[in-house]
Amino acid sequence: LSPFSSVENHVKKVKDLIKDAVIPAADRILAREKLESIILGPIKKAQKSISEAKVAASATEFAKLAQLASATPENESHLFITRIDFGVDSKLWQKLHKQHLAKVVIFNNSFLVISATSDKFCIFAISADTDKIDASKLARHCAEAAGGGKGGGKPNSANFIVSNINCIDAAQKAAADFATCLSGITVHKLE
Repeated sequence: LSPFSSVENHVKKVKDLIKDAVIPAADRILAREKLESIILGPIKKAQKSISEAKVAASATEFAKLAQLASATPENESHLFITRIDFGVDSKLWQKLHKQHLAKVVIFNNSFLVISATSDKFCIFAISADTDKIDASKLARHCAEAAGGGKGGGKPNSANFIVSNINCIDAAQKAAADFATCLSGITVHKLE
């Protein structure tokens, strides 16, 4: 639940009351517009500010991850496992991935990023060397270790959402175990 859920629920109830009120249609429309501008406008602005702050903080973490990955030799395969909490937002993942990680994936680097909310977490995996690390198999393995999840992907990119937040450590451990079973992969578990 977002911090604004309670207010949004109350606003919905007020809108329903306005809709059911025995007043002329023009007055109903005016009342709804006032409600939108007075209450929902500031809420949407606050939500946007929170989202922008989350993006800025996550971008810093992604930049650090990209910097670490770019320092690896090109002829070696590496798997970076980390947790960066930017919510369970695949569009934000794509944006951050394109801005920071896509540039260093070409060096045979693979990434498993776990992001959590208060009740669930998402496993995002990308792989440049799909012969060594299949992102879809890696993400699925981590989701199964955490009790299962919904998602999928391709050998170079995948994501799964897991409903049980208490299993996040099991997913991270499963990623490291998965990679150590493969030959020629250096695992970096970042805190």
